[in-house]
Amino acid sequence: MKNSGLRRRHDFIERVLYDAFYTDWSPWGVCTRSCRQSRRRKCIVRNVCSNVFVQEMRRCSVSGSKCPRRSLLPAYDLLNTWLHADDSSSFGGKDTGLVHPSAMSSMKRGVPTLPLSSSSSSSSPAAEKLNSEASGASEIGSVQGVCGLRPAVTRGSYRVVGGQEAQRHSWPWQVAVLTRREEQYCAGTLIAPQWVLTAAHCVQKKGRQRRIVLRVGEHNLEEYENTEKEIWPNPADVFPHPHFDYTNITNDIALVHLNRPLKLDSQVGFACLPDEHFTPDPKSLCYILGWGKTRSTHVFGADSLHEAEVPLVSRKRCQRVFEYEITETQLCAGSQRGGTDSCAGDSGGPLLCPKTDSATDTTRWFLMGITSYGEGCGKKGKYGIYTRVQSYLDWIHETVNSNRQS
Repeated sequence: MKNSGLRRRHDFIERVLYDAFYTDWSPWGVCTRSCRQSRRRKCIVRNVCSNVFVQEMRRCSVSGSKCPRRSLLPAYDLLNTWLHADDSSSFGGKDTGLVHPSAMSSMKRGVPTLPLSSSSSSSSPAAEKLNSEASGASEIGSVQGVCGLRPAVTRGSYRVVGGQEAQRHSWPWQVAVLTRREEQYCAGTLIAPQWVLTAAHCVQKKGRQRRIVLRVGEHNLEEYENTEKEIWPNPADVFPHPHFDYTNITNDIALVHLNRPLKLDSQVGFACLPDEHFTPDPKSLCYILGWGKTRSTHVFGADSLHEAEVPLVSRKRCQRVFEYEITETQLCAGSQRGGTDSCAGDSGGPLLCPKTDSATDTTRWFLMGITSYGEGCGKKGKYGIYTRVQSYLDWIHETVNSNRQS
């Protein structure tokens, strides 16, 4: 009885503190495709709770959706989950807004994995040839004839920070990286039927490996499109660079091996890897992609994939605006005027640059960089910092060749 009384008193004090430092609960949000809806309380006393907010989640069901069946699965421990939402993380990266570790540890899988290929998608002869080759050992070289090709797209009408919403599936190699609660926090790039390239800090934190979920064929995180393919990699199939430095954010690159090859179709493609001598078209701008914040002041990232054009910046010019060293294994991109940049939630995603073959007038997109970190988002006088893919070609090929499908 004594303990029960203390507990009730503790709960009462906790409610009083929440009421003093936080707004009222927001209305319950829409029922997402993860069969959950949430509501939030936002901090109103910044010197006490900074930009932290409290999020409560519950299961939900929409008539005609998969949620009624999913509600029979083991329950998630979703209540009173803390999400941190300020503009800087402990390592200066861009994937802020992560689920608190104590909440993540209680997550149960529960949601069925989607198939790795879609039988409804038609394939071109080139795709059929690639898919037949991919049934054996998966190699980056097998995609060279079809990599970097985008479907025909038109300029979007919607206005990453300073970017616009991308057309659906116009970047078919884009991968969403999610927590085991299926909350998106990073991105990656398909470079071969069984390989995704991302940032090391997206798969490893303070020396411990994160449990991740990958989703390809994704556009809007809050809508079912019947194009998504979800993969739950085994921890042994995740390869952060062996010399990744969590403190200084160097060698921020990782490979993830898929247990089955993805088939090339209208929603799945592969970005090209540049060789060591590759240079992008000098008059062309590069692109960054992601579901991250579209304003540095936003608490949440975008529901839909966004794109933004950015110019590459020389290392010498970039170094002038940062006190810490920009190494030869890093790239800088963005405008010194600010306004266009990657932001929280974009980490691990691609910096893509085009190259047009004058003989065939074919444009291919090459993965030049991996979103790593920066100071703020679109901040005037600063640039985004990316891992330079060309500096890691030997490691990429060695890792892929050493872990072929048997």
